[in-house]
Amino acid sequence: MFVAGYSPEVSLAAWFMTSAVLGGAAGQWPLGLWSDRVDRRWVIAFAAATALLVGTAIWLAFQVMSPLLLMLLGACWGAVAFPLYAVSVAHTNDHARAGEYVMISSGLLLMYGIGAIVGPFLASVAMHILGSGGLFLYTALIHLLLIGYIAMRFARRKPAPGEEHGRFVDALATTQTASQVYEDEISNDQAASPGT
Repeated sequence: MFVAGYSPEVSLAAWFMTSAVLGGAAGQWPLGLWSDRVDRRWVIAFAAATALLVGTAIWLAFQVMSPLLLMLLGACWGAVAFPLYAVSVAHTNDHARAGEYVMISSGLLLMYGIGAIVGPFLASVAMHILGSGGLFLYTALIHLLLIGYIAMRFARRKPAPGEEHGRFVDALATTQTASQVYEDEISNDQAASPGT
């Protein structure tokens, strides 16, 4: 719907989606590697701030942009917006204690599911009120809320100690079922206590 507000050309919607997804794939590893070296909250804040700026630029000027510029901004937005979940999962797991991974994974998936239900509804309301460009104003506001939340977390919690700072794994590898995580924990427990 967003691209339909820019141009009725159907192929442009496919190209825009492709550019955003390719941007997300390209941005995941650099952000993940950076998050292995610093407090992951800095990476999350950087990605959210960049998505806020790019989303605002798209909202303000998408109707006068060339298709190429729109695709480039879509790729930039995807490069920082799509990896946010994977870096957030890695950050959460840095603070998890042994035996909490199933509970944490199920909580994250529940929150993701709630966002997947509520988010499109709110985005459609924004698009109805503000036009198709309202989609990116909505994403900019969500990223602004995330920046505020990260700032609050900086004030309340110290970074994870270095030994608990696990290696980043891409989103495809982190979306495991609860049974896979549970089986891994059982295997680790059995390996730790060979006498039982």
